[in-house]
Amino acid sequence: MMRTRRRRMMGSAVTGVALGLVAMGAQEAQSAEGELASQGGEPATVETPRVGSVLVEAPLDIELGDNLVSLCIYRPYVQNCDYRLETGSLGSVHVPLKGAISIASIHVFDDVYINQLRSDLNMGIPRADAGYLRRVLSYVGGGCDVTAGNTLSARMAQFWSRVSLSPDKRTLSWDLTGTNAALFDDYCRQVQDSAKLTLFIPLPLISSGTQYRTSIILSNDPAIPRPNYVFQPILITNT
Repeated sequence: MMRTRRRRMMGSAVTGVALGLVAMGAQEAQSAEGELASQGGEPATVETPRVGSVLVEAPLDIELGDNLVSLCIYRPYVQNCDYRLETGSLGSVHVPLKGAISIASIHVFDDVYINQLRSDLNMGIPRADAGYLRRVLSYVGGGCDVTAGNTLSARMAQFWSRVSLSPDKRTLSWDLTGTNAALFDDYCRQVQDSAKLTLFIPLPLISSGTQYRTSIILSNDPAIPRPNYVFQPILITNT
C-alpha cells in the first residue's frame, strides 16, 4: 500500500512546528503544472514518488526452513529457534527488524524532516507522522500490557533512532537487531503463539524544493490490504 501527498516547503528553514503542519494537513501547494498554466506556458510533468521493492533482512526464517519465524527470548534450552534474543528483561517481548527501501523516482529522502522527527520523538514530543509498529497477539499471557484487540505497540522513537540514509539520500535503512531489537513489552508471557506484525513507515521525500509524502506497510496481518511486504508467520517464546 502506498499513499502519496505533495507539499511545498515553507521557506528555506523549516521548523519542527512547520513540519508538523505539513504532515497533519497544511494547505495543498499549487502544482508546477498549475503555475505554468497560469502563466500561459505548457504544463510541466511532475513525477509522482515511486518506491522500489522492500528489502527485509530480519525477521526471517533463517534456521529451520519451516516458513515460520521463531523468536526465543532468554531461552537457551528451547529448540527450534530462528533467533535467540538476550536483551532487555526476562519475559520481555522483542522482535528483530532490519531492512531498507529505495526510491525509484527522482526524489530523495528529506533528511531535515527525518532529523527533526527523530529529535522530537527522542525528547518525548508526540508526532502523528511517526508511523507505527504493532503486534497483535493470539494469546495474552501474564503481565501483557495490551490495548484493544490484544495489541502491543513499540515506541517509534527507537525505530527512527536506528534509521539511516545512503550518501545519495535515495535509500532509507532500519536496523533493530541484536541488543537493539524492537521492544514491545517489558514483560508479557508468550509460549510459541503466533502474532501478527505490522510496520507502517511514512517516507518524507523532497524534489526541487517541494516536499512529498508517501509510505510503505510491512505486515502479515490479513486485515491489512495489499502490504508492500508480507512477513512470514511469527512465533515467540519467552517463558
